[in-house]
Amino acid sequence: MSRNCCAIESLENYLRIFTKTKTYITRLTLKEAKARLPRRLFVRISRSHIVNIAHAVRVDQDLVRVGGKELRIGKVYKRHVLEQLPG
Repeated sequence: MSRNCCAIESLENYLRIFTKTKTYITRLTLKEAKARLPRRLFVRISRSHIVNIAHAVRVDQDLVRVGGKELRIGKVYKRHVLEQLPG
């Protein structure tokens, strides 16, 4: 499942999981999901989003594109994201 996952969006106590073909909603927090995901494959880019490094392209210093969606990189996460997703 983790290889097919492109991005995860927090909906408070639920998550919206985006794959290339489907979207799923599950009862789990972003913190719990991050603990379960392989660190080498996923990076948290904001309080609301985790992205799969293999599916993410950094657009600029503030944006990441995943499957046609542009997601803003949070200030707190920026340095780590820039290390994980070199431009």
